Amino acid sequence: MIRRTILPVISVIIILWGMLPGYGQNRIGDWQSFTNMMDVYGIHAVGDSIYAATGGGLLVYDIQSEQFAQITNIRDLTHTDFRDILFDHNDRLWLAAGSPRGDVNIWEPGSGLHQVIPLDQTSTIALTELTLHENSVFGAAIRNLEPTVIHYTRLENGEYDFKDFYNQFPVVITDILDIAVYRDQVYLATPEGVIRSDPLDEDPNLKADTSWEMFTFDTAPHDISAFLTEQDQLYLADTLKVYRYDGNTVNLLEGEDFPGQTHAMRMVGERLLVGTSRGLYRRDQEEWQLLGGREIPVRAMTESEDGTLWIGSGGYGIATWNGAEGVWQFRQPNCPFANQFSAMTVSPDGLLIAANTRGVAIYDGNRWHNVLNYNKMPAQDRGLVDLLAVDNGESYWSADTIRARAARPYNAVIRGQDQLFVSHEGSGVLQLNIRDYSEYQDYDTTNAHLTGSAGIGTGGANFIVTRDVAVDNEGVIWIANAFPSNGNALAAISPDGAWMHFNLQASGVGLALNHLPREIAVDNQNRIWIGSGQKESDPQSRGGIGMLDYAGTLFDTSDDQWFWFNQSHGLSGMHILSLSITSDNELFVVSTGERRVQSYRIPQGINSSTEVRFSTDQTELFLSNFSISKSYVDVRDNTWFIEEANGVKMRKSNGELLNGAEGYNTGNTPLINDNVYTVTSNPKTGVVYFATEFGISAVTTPYAAETQNFSEIYTFPSPYYVPNTQAMVIDQLPDESEVKVMTLNGEVIRTLTAADNEVRNRQAFWNGRDEQGNLVGSGVYFLYCYTQDGQVETTKALVIRK
Repeated sequence: MIRRTILPVISVIIILWGMLPGYGQNRIGDWQSFTNMMDVYGIHAVGDSIYAATGGGLLVYDIQSEQFAQITNIRDLTHTDFRDILFDHNDRLWLAAGSPRGDVNIWEPGSGLHQVIPLDQTSTIALTELTLHENSVFGAAIRNLEPTVIHYTRLENGEYDFKDFYNQFPVVITDILDIAVYRDQVYLATPEGVIRSDPLDEDPNLKADTSWEMFTFDTAPHDISAFLTEQDQLYLADTLKVYRYDGNTVNLLEGEDFPGQTHAMRMVGERLLVGTSRGLYRRDQEEWQLLGGREIPVRAMTESEDGTLWIGSGGYGIATWNGAEGVWQFRQPNCPFANQFSAMTVSPDGLLIAANTRGVAIYDGNRWHNVLNYNKMPAQDRGLVDLLAVDNGESYWSADTIRARAARPYNAVIRGQDQLFVSHEGSGVLQLNIRDYSEYQDYDTTNAHLTGSAGIGTGGANFIVTRDVAVDNEGVIWIANAFPSNGNALAAISPDGAWMHFNLQASGVGLALNHLPREIAVDNQNRIWIGSGQKESDPQSRGGIGMLDYAGTLFDTSDDQWFWFNQSHGLSGMHILSLSITSDNELFVVSTGERRVQSYRIPQGINSSTEVRFSTDQTELFLSNFSISKSYVDVRDNTWFIEEANGVKMRKSNGELLNGAEGYNTGNTPLINDNVYTVTSNPKTGVVYFATEFGISAVTTPYAAETQNFSEIYTFPSPYYVPNTQAMVIDQLPDESEVKVMTLNGEVIRTLTAADNEVRNRQAFWNGRDEQGNLVGSGVYFLYCYTQDGQVETTKALVIRK
């Protein structure tokens, strides 16, 4: 007979079912993708919906409800970077995936992903253009850096499959800008001229050396970039003009030249529209008119059933043209303004902050706030950004230092609750109040806080090479100022805004500072560790690791202690790529040495007689086999290592490697892309963020700060329906908790423990079944939560059996 434990019914503190403020309903192992869907490459109208292929996934706009759906690799798709869209014979949408896979994702409106047509998985393929002809689809692609035509064919069952690659062209070409089929011949727009195929038969094969020829004509230049087939005519557009081919002759459409590269053409009524990188032009009475007076980049066009013209733009989402009023009406999804971010951090209250050369994107758990640099935006387009500080008529971030596009952010940190500091390679440091975007300050050569690289680096007097920025335990901001012409390679900002500078010559006999400081880390004794780069042509860029103990007296240098650590201390390489320190003072070093990853257990006190030795354990020796470029330590003292072009590895605090040394990559997780730039995490929720080439990936991990008590416990989803493929989550438990599921009369029907993998740090999981595996009935159940040290809490769960 099965014995069941009966516990006395105790008084219960009822927690509201659902989400508490500050937490998301994410279970451990859940992934999210945050991508920019403002860059539209292809657009198609189906019924009351507009479908757009974007650099961040599939964007769907419902015309009636005026609502967006943003579909990424988390929801069916194999990719997020799509470069064209096509409507096939089966009323399905084809999405052309960019590099590195080049898959075709076939999407059925109202249903979802129908089919994926994979290609050669050993090749790097970027599929950029698609065109339909009878029972074939032809695609333009770059395969292993070589322009290629991809042929898909329709099978007897109506489905499509890959047939072949074609690249036997009469000349060497560098790209395929567009592809079209006109009068049973495939036409390719390339920088080297227009190429066309032999006439297509019922089973076309264009693999022979004689299958392709150059298509030349007297009046047209060679730089055709877009085609349109309309009413048995082939329109060809270059950077300035449009030509019409009727199968016999090519004629130039008269009119003034229009600027910008042509991306798309469409015939609306009797008028030809040309979408270029400098706006949408309409041909009226043999003249080209710029619609709306706005030079927005137009990449694609479609018409909805009511005849409304929709465009897909480069950077501004989708829009309609209101011909009666002569204005554009923009529709923009809420998303980050870019895909590539090189610096990220998380505020104490959980805001994700990501920075790149154009500005800062802030995610509050529900909505993105994009704060852009006006210097990077045409004046007429500034109103398109969803959230900006008040424009005072000058540059949004005022500074005399040129913010070159190559000047990417290196790191970002938060001081206090709201002061963001972002260091830029080439343009100083930005300080921004993340609660009030009108409060900002640029630190550069104009205010004499930082020094340019004239005479030392490659830049001029106003070119500032600021690498890392860090905040110490007393709220002091530390800035690495590389190649300083005055020798001030390290700067500090006190909590009250006062500046202090540290010169190479003042950093001790060994010159712990040098011309190329790259990384800054702070240990638990508030000592400052500086990892430097090595440059053979500059004797003052010797690399190694410097350490400053300023004894809490920032402006009194008399008690400063400087140390410099090099190969005599066991460092494998002198060119330091990354430094990170755990809460118990284990310093991890990434260098270009043979032993790429090393560590050092920092003692409480360091003086001139301290034995300092950098070592490599078995785990670090294993990691040294990979091209590790950067490290990050989370709140649980796990160290995340970015591997160049192969995702991330993770060394747990106990020395074990995550996923059997595989870590996270696109092969074993929904990570958007293997090119990871930086990593950060939310210590409250355990969500780890990865900034990749194609967007930000996020995964909920068990590695949140340890919950101290049951005061914030909650469950989701509520009510919980059974049977269910996903378990109910009891969240915000202290470590090593256990949970007993009880009926209202106190009968224990299930015990959830870590030993059974039903409790993982702060979360417990219940699948709605008792100890015998039987589904429970509808009703209210007590969740009796307890720890080994005697903490106890009880909450309720509502179960509905379907």
